[in-house]
Amino acid sequence: MTNSRYFAPIGHQGGVYQVALPQSLQQTHEWVADLAEVLQQQQPFVMVYPNVPMPEGEGESVDSRKVVTLWLKQHKPSLVELCKGMVLTCDDTPAAVAEYGQLLPMLQAVYGVPVSLTQQWQHTLDQAEALLPARV
Repeated sequence: MTNSRYFAPIGHQGGVYQVALPQSLQQTHEWVADLAEVLQQQQPFVMVYPNVPMPEGEGESVDSRKVVTLWLKQHKPSLVELCKGMVLTCDDTPAAVAEYGQLLPMLQAVYGVPVSLTQQWQHTLDQAEALLPARV
């Protein structure tokens, strides 16, 4: 994969990508292009998100959501086939766990892959590795 800004390979066995969230419409276009490159590798993978604060206000723009929605209309079957899950990391405060917990079903419905939540980065990585098929 060429120099991705949003999908950094991490982990011991490959297939785990630390994902950065886009902050603008232009970055959203780059994010979906980077995800398309991950899919082109035709290898199972897991997306992990480090502890990122919940967006204040409305979060991503309507235009950014449209970009992702249109991209998913074309690429969701490949995403569902190859992406074995998303693992999000949040603070272990009850408020953060509750906020992220409400987000999980929506993310799972939108992306079509299992989505889980941990409160420690190492647990996120362990869970991601466990979602991948064993490599020979």
